[in-house]
Amino acid sequence: MKSSVPQENQNAQMAFFRDRFSTFLLFPATKIAIIMLYCVYLYFGIQGVATLREKFDLSTFFRYDSFLYHFSLHEKNNSPEYTLRLEIFVTSPLDYSDVQVQTEIFDILKNITELDYVTAEFSENWLQSFLSWAKIYEEFEPIDISTEEGFIDALRTAYLSNASHLSTDIVFNENNTKIIASRYILQTKGFQEGVDDLKSVIKQTRAITGAVKNFDVHVNTYFSRYIDEMIMIQELAIKLMIVASGTVLVISIVFIPSLLVSTCVFISIVSTQLGVVGFMSHWGVPLDPLSLVSLVMCIGFSVDPTAHVSYAFVCTKEGLDVEGKIRSALHAVGLPVVQGALSTLIGMSAVLFVPSGTFHTVFKVVYLVMLFSAAHSLLLLPIVLSLAESFRCCRVKSKSTYDVTA
Repeated sequence: MKSSVPQENQNAQMAFFRDRFSTFLLFPATKIAIIMLYCVYLYFGIQGVATLREKFDLSTFFRYDSFLYHFSLHEKNNSPEYTLRLEIFVTSPLDYSDVQVQTEIFDILKNITELDYVTAEFSENWLQSFLSWAKIYEEFEPIDISTEEGFIDALRTAYLSNASHLSTDIVFNENNTKIIASRYILQTKGFQEGVDDLKSVIKQTRAITGAVKNFDVHVNTYFSRYIDEMIMIQELAIKLMIVASGTVLVISIVFIPSLLVSTCVFISIVSTQLGVVGFMSHWGVPLDPLSLVSLVMCIGFSVDPTAHVSYAFVCTKEGLDVEGKIRSALHAVGLPVVQGALSTLIGMSAVLFVPSGTFHTVFKVVYLVMLFSAAHSLLLLPIVLSLAESFRCCRVKSKSTYDVTA
């Protein structure tokens, strides 16, 4: 496909990067200014990464003009004092007639109710209710709950017949001779930050239940599926970005015939990702599944400009000095890098007309990736390559040449 831009205009624009832009970029004062600007960039990037928060906001998935969006905002800003219920599951077969087992379960529930935002009010504890009932009942009719058989018989035949609403909290085996699982419900209260507070409660509760050695205990809420994503998303983001960056490094080493240049590409890509993640925080974009997917997808966007500039630098004609290689590389790919970044941003700008936070989040991530990747490839990378090449040439005491056809 032929370009719609006249050939003479293309040649003039490409010559601009070779003559004027390269001359400006290779000026010593410009190098110092760019390096200082890069240090400022790193400072704000690292600061942003340190303050980036995991967050799950349902309102971002709805259109701004929809009922669900306004309802979710109202629910978030006017949350009731008593919110979600915590379900504590004991999933090991136990002898509930054993006083030691009863004491250990009560201690677990007590430790959980002492956490912030958890209260014993409106709780449902079938074991405590049954034991209280048994004390009163045995004054009128003798029962023996000190043995497992007597405990289960009194529980099934006498107590649950009058407290059927608690029957779903107890699971018996097929012969109804043993309790194989049970449930206890606690109430949360007074959340200030909504999902963030719930995440904190879940993590602390799991720390308590995870410390139990004698039987298996688990905690669950209605929003556990989302809370689990928030808890693991930071670790997942780090792993995915390390794997993606490592893959890029391997591919760069394979296709760019210079280990030094491949390393510069890798560092540039890592620096771009650092800035994107950091400035996401400054721009109000939280770390959630949507922004994480956008980040991983956009690693490919950040690879292209740096890889093209680096490969053009390596494949310059023999006999050129460092300055000549920079001029030749920018002449070859400077214009395509700018065109690629602008065309992507112009194409993505259409999503700004969609009144939804989901599309705006994707645009912000893509915008940061294209901005920083283009800046790294056209401003920072040429300077780093020139300094690295000059240092290498000084060490070998001769000018290096590259022949990719050899």
